[in-house]
Amino acid sequence: MSSYTDNSLEKCPFCLSINIQELNLVSNIEKIPAGLSRSNQASFNGILCKDCKSVTSSNFFDEELYVEGFYSKSKNYDRIIPGYDYTGPLVKEITEKCKNGKALDFGAGQGAAAAHIKNLGINIDVLDPDEGYQEHLKNSFDTVLSDINEIKENYNCIYAIGVLEHLSDIPSIVSSLYEKLQKDGILVFQYPNPSGFSARFNLTKWDMLFENGHNYIPSVKGLNTMLKRHNLEIEQHYSSSILSRGRVPFLASRIDKLEKFVQKAVSKSSFLRLIYNFMWHLQGLLGLGETLVVIIKKN
Repeated sequence: MSSYTDNSLEKCPFCLSINIQELNLVSNIEKIPAGLSRSNQASFNGILCKDCKSVTSSNFFDEELYVEGFYSKSKNYDRIIPGYDYTGPLVKEITEKCKNGKALDFGAGQGAAAAHIKNLGINIDVLDPDEGYQEHLKNSFDTVLSDINEIKENYNCIYAIGVLEHLSDIPSIVSSLYEKLQKDGILVFQYPNPSGFSARFNLTKWDMLFENGHNYIPSVKGLNTMLKRHNLEIEQHYSSSILSRGRVPFLASRIDKLEKFVQKAVSKSSFLRLIYNFMWHLQGLLGLGETLVVIIKKN
């Protein structure tokens, strides 16, 4: 994959605005929370667009590291709860679209989301460039792809969770995946929300800025503006959160001990779990969810 050609950082690569703010940040934490691959000390250099609120890094990640197993070798990156639990209707949308068809998990990782969807009766293929993850995925899935060029069929739904922010050329990859959809199929991306609670109230310490491989974190406005230049358009979007990441709702920073305490408490009490889910749902409804979900439909 080639880098996005307009990566000068003199303007926002999404909305093309020159109204940008340079960011040079350093984050220090004693213990790395679950779901992150960062170091205890990490830095971020890039820009924040003041118009569309998208974030762009000036230090692109070496994509060869994905193939070599950067993430599969990062023990802390594993989910702390097997499977996926969403506050938004993401899984429902995928399963309804693929009841009589097929889905592709693009960037499947260790296959947590794909396994959950497969257990719901959906026919699913998986793709991940990480050689370590590929070996793991082969234990559970019949078709394991390593590159977008290996996709030989059209799907009812292609979804990518925690992938879009890692891409070096968003328009090219989105366009290629769009072409691999059947008519009325959907392309779904879930990625960090630059307008979420943590980003809005604690941007200088927002862990998604400091995570390895995060090249772009676009807002809905920014992403849609970019896609329209390539004859694509977001049909639906909402903010949500991945509960299995361990975060605490309406908390602008990550505190490992607190996250583990809350997870343990809600796992033992259905009442606390109800409140916990409601708080995540409320955060999402307010547009402050930790992630964005965007859906592109093929007409």
